Amino acid sequence: MAQKQYPYWLIPLLFILMLIDTHLGNALSSLSGNAYIWNAHLVMITFLWMVYRLPKIPTLCLALGIGLLTDCYYLGIVGIYAVSLPLMVWLLYILHTTIYQNLYTMFFALVIFLTGYELLIFVIQVLFKLTATDTVFFISRYLAPTLLLNIILFFGLLFPYKKLFK
Repeated sequence: MAQKQYPYWLIPLLFILMLIDTHLGNALSSLSGNAYIWNAHLVMITFLWMVYRLPKIPTLCLALGIGLLTDCYYLGIVGIYAVSLPLMVWLLYILHTTIYQNLYTMFFALVIFLTGYELLIFVIQVLFKLTATDTVFFISRYLAPTLLLNIILFFGLLFPYKKLFK
């Protein structure tokens, strides 16, 4: 049986989605007068679909590469996204192998892993004193809008990603 070729077109797609994530989040935050911080995770939603269809090692390497690019491009500090993104993708692979996959489990995996992803990033930033945000602000003004936005994006991308990752 011939091995299926990895879709290398995902590399530029994930790079473009990484850029869209930040611009979409900044635009929505500006619309709310920066009272709420919206953070789109199109890259994480794409990795969620990739985990269900593609092999582990190349996808983890791609997650590490996108994490490094995100760190270099947005933070200038290598380590936060380079650690958290591959860790979340690896945990998605563990979930994928233990739980029956369908649309409902993908949706709940999205909510759980986005919460874990944001919490991991928040904890790393607090430990290294990169932010001085309190937990009430984090949950009410950052995590809640982020989850709402990404749930909407998940359902908006449902049909295109079903066709793309069939």
